[in-house]
Amino acid sequence: MRDSVKAYWGVDEADKTRLREIVSAEFDGPLRLVSDRASHTYRPTLSTVQTLFSRIRPGGYYMSEDWACEHWPARYVGDDSRANHEGLSALASEMIQAAATSDSLIKCVTLDEGFAAFERTDKPVSDDILLRDFIVRRPSIHRQPNNGGYHWKDRRSVRRLVARDSTGASSR
Repeated sequence: MRDSVKAYWGVDEADKTRLREIVSAEFDGPLRLVSDRASHTYRPTLSTVQTLFSRIRPGGYYMSEDWACEHWPARYVGDDSRANHEGLSALASEMIQAAATSDSLIKCVTLDEGFAAFERTDKPVSDDILLRDFIVRRPSIHRQPNNGGYHWKDRRSVRRLVARDSTGASSR
């Protein structure tokens, strides 16, 4: 295992430049697996995903260990060191939303209590992605009173989210 795994202690996972340097120095081509065991908090892990996901080969995986640890009461009893940091369940949710919205980033999502795995699609991915660019949501809707009842009203017009090709078939 020592020949295939190398740990870089003391590297800030949000340091995009350093992450790129490590990957360039250690690997000749695309990565098969990124196993993230770092901060267990949203912002630095999001930075890592956005920096390294494009460097994973098609069919390769980004894995995040302990993605749900913020929901494990026994994990933080007497430890409030991460109390002001958003946990990884928000990031896992965003990755699922990206997979549901577009087939151009994530092919498959696997969640377990202890880890989350995101398989990269076989489509080209640009360097340093912005995860939010792969998430589309329906327009905001709010309730308005209507003669003692309620009706739903779009706050803005609905834009076409599904592109159709020349045959009329839809794509995500």
